[in-house]
Amino acid sequence: RVSVRTEEPASDPLELQATMIGTVNKLANVDGRILKPGDEIQGHVLVAVHERYAVFRRNGKDTTVYVKPQLAETNGRER
Repeated sequence: RVSVRTEEPASDPLELQATMIGTVNKLANVDGRILKPGDEIQGHVLVAVHERYAVFRRNGKDTTVYVKPQLAETNGRER
């Protein structure tokens, strides 16, 4: 007897580089792409954008992705 299991291929993790909150639009920079709520990337739909994180939905599950902190450098040294 042979058992076969099929799974959805794992997607690459989303990298939230920045969020932009304006008076009219809320945008997220994900992997270098600018998205607004309702846009899709790698099978994830952007649901909400907040100051330091964004919420994505895939297959009915919500995932919160936080902005990755950037290291500041001064004269080649970290602050």
